[in-house]
Amino acid sequence: KGGEPYYAGGRSSSSKVFEAIKGDEKPITGYNAQQVKDIASQAVGPERADDIKMALGMESSFGQDPKAEGNILQIKNKGLLKEAGNIDLSDPKAVSEFYVKKTDEFTEGFSGYEIQTGAMMEKEGIPKSGVKYLTWQQGRGGVLDMATSLMEGGKLSDGTIDKILNNVSEQQKKYLEGIDDSQKLVREWLKIQSEKMGKY
Repeated sequence: KGGEPYYAGGRSSSSKVFEAIKGDEKPITGYNAQQVKDIASQAVGPERADDIKMALGMESSFGQDPKAEGNILQIKNKGLLKEAGNIDLSDPKAVSEFYVKKTDEFTEGFSGYEIQTGAMMEKEGIPKSGVKYLTWQQGRGGVLDMATSLMEGGKLSDGTIDKILNNVSEQQKKYLEGIDDSQKLVREWLKIQSEKMGKY
């Protein structure tokens, strides 16, 4: 149980961050939520602090969610895990730096769809930090697919539809499955994400 199946690189015995023991009332990282935010913000600098706080909030409630033990960004994608290499996925500093590096890559060259600035999806209630997060959650192709649907009325791929339906509750999924129009589906899904993001 915990994050071990997705953990890459082994856990460093010298790191004080990961000594929290289940049931001892310590958060899974050994830090409280504010400390995680502070460590993450310092790691990436003030200009990217909102980005990493959004991701850590959405994925693990700032390192407080037991389901994210050992992997506070809940990385499950095999390619990302391989790239993470020996990064300690419970370390707020290390994962913050990795997150910023990867989301910069995911949004590179997206300026034609206004993804880099977040202007387009901000119209749908998604903040700039949330746009970066969606590339992490849905992948570069998934966000580009959604952007195309929003701007040009294009049809979502089956893969994107599967991914977005995987990131909602069962009740929300039933509602979204009843929407045939791709543009409307994206807008309704983004409303759900916007509500979640509003907490962080």
